[in-house]
Amino acid sequence: MKSTLAAVLLSQRFQMSVCGWLARKFVSATRKWYRYSPAFLTDMQAVARPNYAYCMLNAALLAKSLGLRRISAIEFGVAGGNGLAFMVNFAKDIERATGVEVECFGFDTGEGMPPPENKLDLPYWFQSKMYHMDKPKLAQAGLLDKIVIGNVAETVPRFVAERKPAPIGAIT
Repeated sequence: MKSTLAAVLLSQRFQMSVCGWLARKFVSATRKWYRYSPAFLTDMQAVARPNYAYCMLNAALLAKSLGLRRISAIEFGVAGGNGLAFMVNFAKDIERATGVEVECFGFDTGEGMPPPENKLDLPYWFQSKMYHMDKPKLAQAGLLDKIVIGNVAETVPRFVAERKPAPIGAIT
């Protein structure tokens, strides 16, 4: 019975229906009272950032199968901090479910998007200084200690050498 219900809830037809939308809203609204598994939340797409959740969860499951106790999840481009905040909170759910600790880090210039270097940077879409970092909001959320500020060409090698992070499981 339980597997039949799960099959219906996770079917594409249900997910794309109004009932699927209502189910996601219900699950999201009841998360504070009931601890759903990260796998269920991800499969139901009942999380704010299902793409982040999927990558982080599957990286943790792979790490567990490889006998790793910790992995890193990295976000390039923190801006207002919503993505990093999601990662930090979802990492707690993942650790409870898998036993694998997910350390979350963010990298950002601190000044928004750098100037485009060529057409591959989509200069008609992304402009210099877009997505400026909201440092007061990040400080209030307690995320500043998880952020490496500067040009990634310079900060990533220094970060790896100095902090020696766990193997990278997810990059968003």
